[in-house]
Amino acid sequence: MMAWFILMNLSSVYMMQKAPELAIMRVNGFTIKECLTYAAAEPMVTTSLGILSGLGIGTFLPYPLP
Repeated sequence: MMAWFILMNLSSVYMMQKAPELAIMRVNGFTIKECLTYAAAEPMVTTSLGILSGLGIGTFLPYPLP
């Protein structure tokens, strides 16, 4: 539950930082779909890499090093 709140807070902060860029993109003629794709790409990649690296590292943590 706590991880969900942290992710929601981070995504909220991210969108507040991206708002001026998205407004400029819309003024320059980008479609809403292109703006949403641009805004969603970085968090999706970052979250996916975090999950995969966490699973990969967490797999080896219970085993003692020789």
